[in-house]
Amino acid sequence: MRKPLIALAALALLAVPVHGTASAAPTGPAGENAPCYNWSVKSREGYANGRRCGSKVHGTVKDTRADGRCPYVRVKTQKGWYFDGPWVGPKGKSKKFTIDTRGDFATHYYLRYIHC
Repeated sequence: MRKPLIALAALALLAVPVHGTASAAPTGPAGENAPCYNWSVKSREGYANGRRCGSKVHGTVKDTRADGRCPYVRVKTQKGWYFDGPWVGPKGKSKKFTIDTRGDFATHYYLRYIHC
């Protein structure tokens, strides 16, 4: 009798979802009707901000330093995919962009740069 109870307990543990770090991404459909969230990132090279609605990330990236580096936004999704926005430069320039994450939710935003 003890072995079936242990097996049932083990199966029950497998059915419990394991959650990692919290994210603002909902679990529903990734269409345009999904909830929207504001985001912003900043680094030495510049800053970016915008809004994520469903699987679309809208925003603006701005270069704030005359350092030969052009900032751009990198988005990471729930499935671990990465998408990059346009890079901008020189100092004082900005660009608006839209990134389509192909049906997946963006969960992390990074401000990266390239030498330009």
